[in-house]
Amino acid sequence: MQEVLLYEDILNVLVELEKAGQAHYLQLADKTPDPSLKELFQLLARQEKRHQAIYEDYRKTNVHFKREAVTGEYKAYMDALLQGTMAFLRTEESFTEYARGFDTAVGLEKDTLLFLSELKKLVDPPMHPGIDQLMDEERKHLEYLYTRRP
Repeated sequence: MQEVLLYEDILNVLVELEKAGQAHYLQLADKTPDPSLKELFQLLARQEKRHQAIYEDYRKTNVHFKREAVTGEYKAYMDALLQGTMAFLRTEESFTEYARGFDTAVGLEKDTLLFLSELKKLVDPPMHPGIDQLMDEERKHLEYLYTRRP
């Protein structure tokens, strides 16, 4: 039997990832003694807030998701992504070790990229350039984190 995947769930998770990312980057900014890193984390927090607003707009505007039947395997894959990410968000709200904070930020960015790649498959082609731009920004966040990691 095939099931229908609720694609709106992906947007909901993306909103939560961006909220968590913003809070996390602000926490990193507070913990770092390095002024250039503080500035970087504040920039990343602002970008996460902007991304959150974009996903919230997607939920409010006339975005049509493909509501096609999916295989049980794909549904299980998406459920695992959703559950794993939500569990991660619940357990990684704060950190005590600065390097762990970087690792958490990398995990948030990677999860966001995974969800964006799935979202792109599920929306109409006119939305693809906007999603591609968001994916490019998330990749840039990863680059910043990898090049500045302690």
